[in-house]
Amino acid sequence: MTPENINTESKSGEEDKLKTVLRTITIGIVVLALFGLMLDAFGGFYVLRHSKSIYTGCAGIFLLSLFYLIGEAGSTWISSKDKVTHPWYKRLFHLFMLLVYAALIILAAGIAFNYLKIL
Repeated sequence: MTPENINTESKSGEEDKLKTVLRTITIGIVVLALFGLMLDAFGGFYVLRHSKSIYTGCAGIFLLSLFYLIGEAGSTWISSKDKVTHPWYKRLFHLFMLLVYAALIILAAGIAFNYLKIL
């Protein structure tokens, strides 16, 4: 193999990695948009009906799906720490942490939607 072949092989490998990353990002954006649209549809299209423009509607749908996924992941993690064999004060603490986490997610979503003038 000559040095020219090695150089072109590494460039094609980098291009393949870049294409894979771009493909993954594109699929992720489409999935987030569809998931947010589904959540908004189940909620009666609140975000799309109350947004001032199409851009804020799209941003609201993305934010809705992101906050839902963050909330779901965090609540699953907190709930996985709770065991039936733990003492009552430890179980109560996990419940309190779950409620605080849910309140923080709702507060963050409210601030974001208020910034977009959707609420």
